[in-house]
Amino acid sequence: MDQTVDAIPRYNHEKACSLRDTVGEGDDFRPIMACHNSTEGDMIACKGYLAREGWSNLNVRLLLIKGNIPNPGKVAEACEQAGIRLHKNYAAVLRKLSKGLKQAPFTLRTPI
Repeated sequence: MDQTVDAIPRYNHEKACSLRDTVGEGDDFRPIMACHNSTEGDMIACKGYLAREGWSNLNVRLLLIKGNIPNPGKVAEACEQAGIRLHKNYAAVLRKLSKGLKQAPFTLRTPI
């Protein structure tokens, strides 16, 4: 929860915004948000995502049945036991990360 954009490996705000399709109201088949430390050949589910949004993603449930992903409830318990405070939802995460973006060194102006 306390990470800033500078602390997140390979952070890309445009990509972070495109991950909005991994969350939503109610149960649905959605993409699973990957961990920042994932690589192309070894995608790992984001633990915070699993803890907050995992149960509403039917893809997570299917992978859990197959034993291919951690149990979202157990991940949430582990975060709580470790004193890790998670944001309420992904919209709150994006708001916080947006505040940490560095401003462009120049401003584009419209000709008068």
